Amino acid sequence: GTLSKEISNSVNQKTCQPINRYISGTIRQEVYMRDKGCCTFTDQETKRRCNSKHLLQYDHIKPMAFNGETTVQNLRLLCFQHHKLVTDRVFGVQSKINDFKANRRFKSFD
Repeated sequence: GTLSKEISNSVNQKTCQPINRYISGTIRQEVYMRDKGCCTFTDQETKRRCNSKHLLQYDHIKPMAFNGETTVQNLRLLCFQHHKLVTDRVFGVQSKINDFKANRRFKSFD
């Protein structure tokens, strides 16, 4: 849909080049099988793995904004909550608020 086009047309902050967030079906399947269809987040203190199967998302271990590639080796499955936690740690909460506001502006042009 329109929202996915907006998200996939973000810009790399270092190179100012467009970022394509598309993950092929083959890569998705390989990551899903490798991660056994579960969240791979592991708590650093308790060493416990989440293993949730609810609201899974594909996460770039090295973010695309820092030239991370869309490869099986650089992707992992995270549940919604852990994906948000990791993203907030890397980019900060304010960047997510700014992204949301930017996406709302783009949507108004539809």
